[in-house]
Amino acid sequence: MKRQIKFRIWNNEDKKMIYQSPISSKYYGMTITGLCYDNGRLRDWTPLQWTGLKDKNGKEIYEGDIVCLLEGEFGYLFKGVVFYNEKIASFEIKCNETEIHGFYFDGEYEVEGNIYETT
Repeated sequence: MKRQIKFRIWNNEDKKMIYQSPISSKYYGMTITGLCYDNGRLRDWTPLQWTGLKDKNGKEIYEGDIVCLLEGEFGYLFKGVVFYNEKIASFEIKCNETEIHGFYFDGEYEVEGNIYETT
């Protein structure tokens, strides 16, 4: 299976999202353990991986995004936050403390924002 690996980074210091792909460049970089650096200095940044999926509007879905599963004219079935579940090596949607949903198909979801920029 071949797919593009992409990240965006939440800058905890400046409270802004950095969109650059690939993250490794002349200025930004990330170690294999997820530590981020800028011009050779370690930074307080959070890397967020692209799931490989897009929402109904063609927007890429990343870790930390708030998504809704859509159901026709009735609105949405559930709303939750995208996270990577290391136990099963899969992206999932956490709706509350007990409800977790897997997701697999483009276009069934809508991104409403993310946990970092949405207040």
